[in-house]
Amino acid sequence: TGAAAERRAMTVEAVGGGGGGRGELDWHVAAGGGEAEVGALRVEALLLLPGNSLCYDCDEPCTEDPWVSLNHGTVICLHCAGRHRSLGVHISFVRSLKLDALKKTEWQALQRGGNDRFRFFLEEPAQSVHRHVWLELPMEARYHTPAADLYRRRLQAELAGSAELPTELRRVDLPTAASTSVAMRAAAMGAAVSEKSAVVAAPVWTADEVAARCELCRIRFSIFVRRHHCRRCGRCVCKECSPEGSWRPLPELGIDDPCRQCKVCVPPLARTIAGLPFPAAVAPAQAARGTPAPAAAAEADGEGVGWT
Repeated sequence: TGAAAERRAMTVEAVGGGGGGRGELDWHVAAGGGEAEVGALRVEALLLLPGNSLCYDCDEPCTEDPWVSLNHGTVICLHCAGRHRSLGVHISFVRSLKLDALKKTEWQALQRGGNDRFRFFLEEPAQSVHRHVWLELPMEARYHTPAADLYRRRLQAELAGSAELPTELRRVDLPTAASTSVAMRAAAMGAAVSEKSAVVAAPVWTADEVAARCELCRIRFSIFVRRHHCRRCGRCVCKECSPEGSWRPLPELGIDDPCRQCKVCVPPLARTIAGLPFPAAVAPAQAARGTPAPAAAAEADGEGVGWT
């Protein structure tokens, strides 16, 4: 309707126009609608900020399923969001714009940030981290650079209303194989940590008391729907969102046996349909993941097994 279009234009202008109004918008006044409409307008306006239509870390379109790194105020894709989770929430606190309910302060961080703002900051002469250099670095190294650390601290200071923003670059150490936190978490899960395999920090689990619903499908937990945690990303999820088809070993955390992981971190393999040809390229991948190939009985009967 005309009224809805007008409210949308007001919201987009308030967020995208920059200046002192950026991050200070009263969403309910501007949108004038219900909570669902307000949320949709927030997402729409955020994705219109410069550079936010493409994932910051891989330049792939991400407007259909946008995720964000709150520490940097950037928009990223689903695939890169999974990689961000391994960095730890102190480096990158990841949320979905479609699945998660963000707080007002988190929206403000996203409005003050933006993909282009982070990019331009890194490319300033004081930092000199140009785009092609950033993309060549491994994900973990990118966000442990002194420049990325400084940007996180400056954005945090802005949100806190500090009169002076940090300017000094400081050393940021990469996680080491001897990380105590990795060893403690892996031991708690009954896994032996070897010096060779413990190369990344263990994820921080979402606390049960703050997860009333599955963080993926949003179903409410109850005595019939139990809580589970993905060992890779730490999300609190239901059984349907962490099927056995997504369980894999995590040798980098010292877990050699298949353990529970959510379907975002490890999408389950396609199901089989009798009578369709079995792609030869799938068999090696099946073996590598520890999943048996199609049943021998089906082959003996001359039936192929297809995939969907």
